[in-house]
Amino acid sequence: MKSPASAKVYLLLFLCFITLILFTGCSEKTEEPILPPTFNPSEAELANSAFFAFTSKLDSIPVAGRGGAVRELLNLYPLSPVIEDSSLACFFWYGKADTVMIQGDIQMAWGRTHHEGHKLW
Repeated sequence: MKSPASAKVYLLLFLCFITLILFTGCSEKTEEPILPPTFNPSEAELANSAFFAFTSKLDSIPVAGRGGAVRELLNLYPLSPVIEDSSLACFFWYGKADTVMIQGDIQMAWGRTHHEGHKLW
């Protein structure tokens, strides 16, 4: 027959074993998700972009004339995004909106610009 002391030793070993099993994974560190790199267009890409040139000069057009300028742009580019030189994607929204957002991987990487006097974002 086992002595009470050996029963206590077995119980203690059993508890240590269970403790190791239960708490082994608790010290594991979780890694932060790796975000994709952000790529800003180069100066050369922006200099060759007709869409960027249009949005850059839009603020210099009087407010009354901006609607016509935007309609001309929409005739050139009826769909968004505008892809230039197979490497530059320019997204736009034309319509009534208080806020415009893009769902997906690029949602934190774009510069939202709204020019007064029209509905182009």
